[in-house]
Amino acid sequence: ELKEIVEVYKSSKQQLMVGFNRRFAPQTKQAKELLGNTSDLVINCRVNAGFVPADSWVHDAAEGGGRVVGEVCHFVDLIQELSGSLPTKVFAESTNDKGQDNLVITLKMLNGSVATILYASQGDKLLPRERIEVFSKNSVCVIDNFKSLFFAKDGKSTKKKSFNLDRGYQGEFAAFFSSIKDGKIAVNFEDYLYTTLTTFAIIDSIRTGAPKEINEYLNSL
Repeated sequence: ELKEIVEVYKSSKQQLMVGFNRRFAPQTKQAKELLGNTSDLVINCRVNAGFVPADSWVHDAAEGGGRVVGEVCHFVDLIQELSGSLPTKVFAESTNDKGQDNLVITLKMLNGSVATILYASQGDKLLPRERIEVFSKNSVCVIDNFKSLFFAKDGKSTKKKSFNLDRGYQGEFAAFFSSIKDGKIAVNFEDYLYTTLTTFAIIDSIRTGAPKEINEYLNSL
């Protein structure tokens, strides 16, 4: 399916947009502005995903694609946006249940940044769902469930809060409509491609117990 999408996109002049919304969240944009530098970042994404029954459509390979392809992809894309770079290598391990619900992923980015995604379904709902931490040259930025942002640098800090949880849906639609109107691409196709290939690599890494180079998947297209 991905090969077909790549071929159609290359032969078409139409706009393409995928629903990776977190890159458009207000806190994501604020974090990038505050951090400034995007190389050699250390990023941690913790996701308290919640339990989904085994017979749910989410786990169906044809419909939901599983939780890595269906949801972990959002955090791979977010890491790309925050770091301003593409993933080159990934390693992932899951718990003994051999599923895709509880896992830890390590990403190496082209610009030297590193990132982890801790994705867990066996937590409690009282803990906020998502927390993103970014460390960069005497500074740290924390996005807490896309409702608040904390930034500290050289001993000084600032905190911004929002009454509403905003994972970027509104910003995503605005970017899409703007791209249609102005003809400017909202997100590079390469970003979508690498995010998707990385999710495939994550699944293979869990299965084989070995790190995976993203270029191996890119060369297979």
